[in-house]
Amino acid sequence: MATDRMISLLVLGLLFIANLYLSEAQVGVCYGTMGDNLARPKHVLRLFAPNNITKVRLLEPNKKTLEALKGKNVDVLLGVPNKEIALLSNSSAVAEKWVSQNVKPYVDSKVQIKYIVVGNELSQNNENFNVFLLSLEAMKNVQNALRKQWLKDIKVTTSCDTSVIVQTGAHPGPSTMRFRNESVPLLKDIFKFLSRNGAPFMVSMYPYYELIKHPNEIKPEFALFTAQDDNALTDGQLRYQNKFDVMLDGFYTALENEGYPNIEIVVSETGWPSAGGLAASLENEKTYVTKLVQHVNKGTLKRPNKPIQVYFNLLDENQRGRPIIEKNFGVFTSDAKIKFPNAFNPSS
Repeated sequence: MATDRMISLLVLGLLFIANLYLSEAQVGVCYGTMGDNLARPKHVLRLFAPNNITKVRLLEPNKKTLEALKGKNVDVLLGVPNKEIALLSNSSAVAEKWVSQNVKPYVDSKVQIKYIVVGNELSQNNENFNVFLLSLEAMKNVQNALRKQWLKDIKVTTSCDTSVIVQTGAHPGPSTMRFRNESVPLLKDIFKFLSRNGAPFMVSMYPYYELIKHPNEIKPEFALFTAQDDNALTDGQLRYQNKFDVMLDGFYTALENEGYPNIEIVVSETGWPSAGGLAASLENEKTYVTKLVQHVNKGTLKRPNKPIQVYFNLLDENQRGRPIIEKNFGVFTSDAKIKFPNAFNPSS
């Protein structure tokens, strides 16, 4: 009996450790390369182990980065850049060549590519309108190319931005969120594809930009996970204390409304700027990042205790768009120096 009890306790202990590891592994980084002063990939990757980074999203294939990832215990989300979607959507042969050049040799060299993400911040309501319309055909061609090259365990998905959903009532809670009517036909086909292949839906999600767009409606504390209970947003029986959960549960509500409640959402890009605009400061960036890292294991109010997978911007990038604030979202500086300690340590 004593032996059985010890075995049971050991099993429970191992399960606890496994669950702890899995939940802590939900935080990753989005490794962009839009800069002319960036540290070399091999130096950047040295940041991963001491900062508990086990997942990385690459916005496009980068040979030096993929070479540096060989043999590393890091899960990789490999992006298809928007500029290549049209070609991939038109030709299965082009998709097969893309996979043979950018995926297979690295998988064979022990790079842990888990997902191919077709496009970034796609939407029918932004400048990526044209490639959004072509994205599903590109996804299908890439998935078929992976199967032909015996890489069927790699899933294909896409990443949209928050302009694909809209508030349908006066109340700003998640329960009123729906996908925009003009996007629904294509999105439903995308969701069918994702559901059939067991892939998540990915969304770039920035409470910071919601604060900037609606400064009279959203308080900085609500966007930064520091709001008190008396500032909570009530939505039916749910009381939200941060904008991130409102946004994420809004997407879950929209998915449910289209008949896909079981598709997982991955936050493929998020962060807070350290300089360059309203409420942009190093202190606020530290607060947002550390609070969200502490929060991911708790889930949202619609998905309690279901860990949220999120990807923070890795580096400041001095060639990343306009306005200047776009250049300052990295948790690390362009030369791979951390801006504040213990960014990815939820216990700190």
